[in-house]
Amino acid sequence: MAALTEDAPTPAANEGVQTFKMGVMFRLAGRHKAAATLFVRALSEGVERGHAAKCHFNLASSLHELGRDEEACEHYSKASNLDPSLTEARTNEAALRIKLGDPQRAAELCEIVLVFPESTVDFRVLPYPAVF
Repeated sequence: MAALTEDAPTPAANEGVQTFKMGVMFRLAGRHKAAATLFVRALSEGVERGHAAKCHFNLASSLHELGRDEEACEHYSKASNLDPSLTEARTNEAALRIKLGDPQRAAELCEIVLVFPESTVDFRVLPYPAVF
């Protein structure tokens, strides 16, 4: 019986996932400040690794909408480090790096995306869609 419960999410992680989902709904409604607050709360509540990457991605997108591009870059980077297949995190960070005057870092991020075998990035996805 112990083997069946090992992979079950802890109550705290489940709570974090629910908070994450609420954040996505606020983000899709254009309420980015509330969404960002919920994503930060979800991360502090302990979402599991897969949701943590998506949480950082959505937090970054909300921060960008709030004009906090440096912080957005940090969270896009965290998202891509947690889930390297989340290529949109790298391309969105690259777009912001260009805006922030760091074309070298933007080029490095784009090179990573281009050599990533599972890259399915569509460069037309901007502005920064929500990731569930």
